[in-house]
Amino acid sequence: AQSIGGLVGCAQSSSVISECLTEGNINANELGSYVGGLIGLMDAGISGETKPTVNMNKCCFGGTITVSGTGDTAGGIIGRVTNGNITVNLTECISTGSITRETTSSGGAGDIIGYANKGAITLTDCTGTGADNKGLVGGKNSANITYNNTTTE
Repeated sequence: AQSIGGLVGCAQSSSVISECLTEGNINANELGSYVGGLIGLMDAGISGETKPTVNMNKCCFGGTITVSGTGDTAGGIIGRVTNGNITVNLTECISTGSITRETTSSGGAGDIIGYANKGAITLTDCTGTGADNKGLVGGKNSANITYNNTTTE
């Protein structure tokens, strides 16, 4: 598996990411790729933190993401969130890019997050326009997701 992001491949600790814009084309076809316009994989427990928190504010993606491998995930902002103790807060994040998942196997594609496996995720004032009507979060397992004033066009 590979983690590919327009800004960061894999976020592994608590962090604040603000006022970022990425544009460009990302293509992945390896089994289990996690691809995000900004962050490929958010697994902020690897660093040993017990309750990591990631805050993303006013981040935007405006490119093209295409994935085609089994289990691939693609999101305009984050490809995959995968830690049970993580808290992720996204505020005023926008994805206007084109996000395409060329397989129907496990995984997901969403305007903001491709797949939310676990954790507590809050999306506030976020907008997505390009994931082929898959919504802001393409798929989820046991993640607890809260939506505040969000839109998908």
